[in-house]
Amino acid sequence: MHLSLEAPTAREFKDLYEQTGWAVLTLERCERALASSWVVCTARDDAGRLVGMGRLISDGVLHAFVTEPHR
Repeated sequence: MHLSLEAPTAREFKDLYEQTGWAVLTLERCERALASSWVVCTARDDAGRLVGMGRLISDGVLHAFVTEPHR
């Protein structure tokens, strides 16, 4: 397992999210979500495949939370 603070591509994010069965997203929505994140952390397997990620989202004043899928 390899952990990184480098964001995935929008395609990787979309594919991982859809594997959870939560929703079907557009690439544009994934790009906007990644661009609006404060911090993105990824987990990749030994082959470099994205297997999990988290995003820190905040109002910049009082609140922040971590969200996102893993498979």
